[in-house]
Amino acid sequence: MTLKVNTAGFGGRKLSKGGIVFTNDPAHKQLNLSMQGQVKEFAAVKPDRVRMTGAAGDEIKSVVTIVPKPDYPFNVLEVKTLKENNIKVDMEEVNTEEEGKKYILTVQNLKDARARYFDAVILKTDSAVKPEMKISVYGNIFDKPVPSSGKAN
Repeated sequence: MTLKVNTAGFGGRKLSKGGIVFTNDPAHKQLNLSMQGQVKEFAAVKPDRVRMTGAAGDEIKSVVTIVPKPDYPFNVLEVKTLKENNIKVDMEEVNTEEEGKKYILTVQNLKDARARYFDAVILKTDSAVKPEMKISVYGNIFDKPVPSSGKAN
């Protein structure tokens, strides 16, 4: 019997999951299984998701820092978006003495009218442990407020 658990989103945290096994043994028709453990973090991603909120026509940007953990060194080979017309991404690799290698990802809104969207930044890595990372992007672009004329009706 194999029990698989999706640990995505649990890096650096404790994970608890349970399951039920049904048997043909009349004395033990079902068994309750539980497993728990600490999930190692592959990389420090801050923030771990991006919210693009602002007025249409304004520059709306967000910066994400990605630092590989020492147990799981990797290089980013490719950066792309899930969809083509919501966001634009740029990535820069930086080496620092205190953190070592890190990546600075800049996400910019492309919508110039009122819109709500879900997108993601997909990072292809050279790691066999995690060949692909996904950073969720939520957009809420609202109409720019019309300035009042100051005249009473």
